[in-house]
Amino acid sequence: MELFSFEGIPITNTPQQETRSSIENDSGIRIVLSRVQGALSDGSDPAQYEYVLLKGSERVGALGLSGGEDRFQLEPRREWTYSLDMTHVATLKSMLETRFVFKSAEGDFEFLCSLAHGLLFSAQEGGESSDDVRYIAITTPTALAGAGIFSTPREAISSDGTVVLAEIFIPGTAT
Repeated sequence: MELFSFEGIPITNTPQQETRSSIENDSGIRIVLSRVQGALSDGSDPAQYEYVLLKGSERVGALGLSGGEDRFQLEPRREWTYSLDMTHVATLKSMLETRFVFKSAEGDFEFLCSLAHGLLFSAQEGGESSDDVRYIAITTPTALAGAGIFSTPREAISSDGTVVLAEIFIPGTAT
């Protein structure tokens, strides 16, 4: 087990064969990726991710998110990018409603970033890859404002205007 700490929520990555999950150490809440439905081959429907929040064996919350998968060829390497789409106001509000479960004293934006990291840790697959792999959780300033968050740190806004809440990069083993 490896301990990660992001913006006040330390997360333990617990790759297991039967489930992919992460644990927020202070509260003991486990974020379990319970179901993934792949995107349709024609691109008309994105991938769907369903998460369950557990305290021991008790279900204390759930979140559903959509996402995408892209492959880039950046000579001489390839990179797979998996994204979680948090651009809907309802998604952000649902995420903020879980704060009581985590007993977080963080500000709204910081809490969203911390929770997004936990969700990404749960989504990442174990094992090595010859390709680089990136997991990213994105939103927009408009969605944040709709959820009542009007101040976004400038460094979180990418060149295309999206807001990066969390990102994990795993370098591939290819040389």
